[in-house]
Amino acid sequence: MESGSTGVGINTNFGDTAQLTNVCSTGKPTTANMCCRYEGTTPGNEPTKIGCGADSSCVYTNVGTC
Repeated sequence: MESGSTGVGINTNFGDTAQLTNVCSTGKPTTANMCCRYEGTTPGNEPTKIGCGADSSCVYTNVGTC
């Protein structure tokens, strides 16, 4: 990944998940921000960020910096 504050965004309240495998970042986004969780909302509204990083809905395997 290169350039940006977030790699992947998921809406956990809609059941979204992400699995990142063999991914590296040049530093932006940071490894912690490769997957961020949001509280999804209705169309036209911005979701609220809940947090970022690996957990049960954002699974990292072999993820690091390039």
